[in-house]
Amino acid sequence: MATVRLTRREIRQDDLPPVCVRCGAEATVHRGHTFAWHPPWVSALLVVSMCLGLIPSLPLLLVAAAFTQRIRIVTPLCDRHRNYWLFRACYIWGGLAIFAFLVILLIVVGMVAELRHLLLPLGAGTVAGFLGWLISGALLQTYTLRVVELDDCGLKLQGVAQGFTQALREWRQRSEENPVERSESPADPARGGTISVEPLSSSAPLLVLPAGASPVPFDPERLVRPRRRVWPWVVGAITGCVAVGLVAVYILFAFGIRPAQARQHQMEGWTYLSRGDDVRALASFDEAIRLNRRCAEAYYGRGQVYLNRNQPDRAAAEFDDAIGCGLKNADVYINRGYAYQSSGMLDQAIVDYSEGIRLDPANVTALVNRGGIYVTQGMHRAGIADYSQALRLDPRNADAYLGRGRAHLGMGSLIESVTDCTAVLHLRPNDSFAFATRGTAYHRRKDPTRALADYGAALRLVPGFRDCVINRGLLHAETGEHDKAIVDFTRAVELQPEDPVAYNHRAASYSAQGEHDRALADCNEAIRRSPQFMGFTLSRAQVLKKKGDYKLALADFRTGMTSNPPSAEAFNGAAWMLCTCPADEARDGKQAVEYALKACALTNWGNANGVDTLAAAYAEVGDFVQAVSWQKKALQTPGLSPEGVEHAQQRLKLYEEGKPYRER
Repeated sequence: MATVRLTRREIRQDDLPPVCVRCGAEATVHRGHTFAWHPPWVSALLVVSMCLGLIPSLPLLLVAAAFTQRIRIVTPLCDRHRNYWLFRACYIWGGLAIFAFLVILLIVVGMVAELRHLLLPLGAGTVAGFLGWLISGALLQTYTLRVVELDDCGLKLQGVAQGFTQALREWRQRSEENPVERSESPADPARGGTISVEPLSSSAPLLVLPAGASPVPFDPERLVRPRRRVWPWVVGAITGCVAVGLVAVYILFAFGIRPAQARQHQMEGWTYLSRGDDVRALASFDEAIRLNRRCAEAYYGRGQVYLNRNQPDRAAAEFDDAIGCGLKNADVYINRGYAYQSSGMLDQAIVDYSEGIRLDPANVTALVNRGGIYVTQGMHRAGIADYSQALRLDPRNADAYLGRGRAHLGMGSLIESVTDCTAVLHLRPNDSFAFATRGTAYHRRKDPTRALADYGAALRLVPGFRDCVINRGLLHAETGEHDKAIVDFTRAVELQPEDPVAYNHRAASYSAQGEHDRALADCNEAIRRSPQFMGFTLSRAQVLKKKGDYKLALADFRTGMTSNPPSAEAFNGAAWMLCTCPADEARDGKQAVEYALKACALTNWGNANGVDTLAAAYAEVGDFVQAVSWQKKALQTPGLSPEGVEHAQQRLKLYEEGKPYRER
């Protein structure tokens, strides 16, 4: 492509050769087009205005508009390029319209919570498409017809065909040789006639007139120009004004009136919630969300309502929406953590509590709740760390003392547990959980008097405290007061009939009193309610053994042996019965040794009772050397109670005397 300079006279009088400016072929139409030109520094000004934004760049845009000049040129074009300017206009204005629509679509998607997941891909696609459109537009501008210089004498037009340049040169040369003004002929194809175009040369005339025609003076009034149609511009202007008005109204409602109404309803919802009116609070929050799908505070308030209604799953969903709408403070994470904790989703609760603590390290509630989950999951040290931090922030927080007391109890730190529970009772004298936890600590410290006193205090405060009833029953059983134990276990059954644990404990007390039939009935009931738990089957085996029904007892032990995984307690119980049973017909020393070895292998030889059983089995088969050796190892293995150690020493003396052990 070439560059050509056109004079003002040539532009004003359309004094151009009938050759297409784009390809140099014969021109069939003349199209008028307005070209714009501005000094190079104006382009830099426009780039700066794009970087500053709309409002700050308005003065720069006004300066650029003031220094921009426009000129209209009627350009000759061939059939191939007759729609050249239409294509460029469609590409530029059509692209702008598409991207304006995409921007409005992004605003709508950003306001609708259900569509927010589309915001990132749609925004990235819009930006990528806009950059591609800009680059392709710049490339198109490089190869298109454009004015590169404009002054009082004329202009420079870049992007014209080489053939048009040559034709213009010969056209001007012919004009200088023939000063008579070139006239318009009815045969000119641009004006409705026909024209014969010969190859341009210095020896042939450029314009061939019909036979009998003669040149006439140039008359601008006779120049036929393309007729301008006004109605498309009017329709386009009206359509544009309507579109801009609709967008303005939408933006006004989307970012002005509706959000203001949503905030008002949201504040009303919080007022109702503070008064305990969940129904009106929920209605206000619903209306706020209807008006503004991005009202994060309304989602948060609705989650609080669902927490009050004990609907943690729905509450967690509302807190999710609140966080998705941009509300990311400590309270929303802590409340969602509480919802997860109430739903049993402890790992997710820990994540949210941790995020809440990161945002608000002094939040005692989050520390106490996270510590409680750690203790529930058996991570007692982590729980103690959270409770201790909470107490450093709030030394009079009874919940933190109680939680730390439970954690110490789980770790076996009984003195620390008693100390923390006592601190709770100083702050809250009627805390039944503190009495129950301290009673359990005294129970494990073998202090039955204080344990019974604390259990009794807890049950006076909360008569239906079932765990405390069971613990007191176990304490009565350990002290040999089985009548009182049976009363407590019966009360536990009444409080929760579907729980098999109380039946199992009551069966042990019945069996200790010699009431084996009642004990078997309770064992059967526990097994019926929880057939998968093998401990209840082994308890029944012990009752059957005490009753003297050794075959049924061995059958229950073997059921435990074949369970998945195999029960070491079942192997040990069967071996002990087969080697120490007072009935000669029920003993089987070889089988006892086999079962005892299996029990020790399942416990990695670390269970003192299993090693004690193996020594008794060897004594039953007459191998007292092995019996003495294993009994000494049993005494060296940790795990035996003081009473168990005394009995083991008595059995060692029997084995050294060459006598097996028999149960009474």
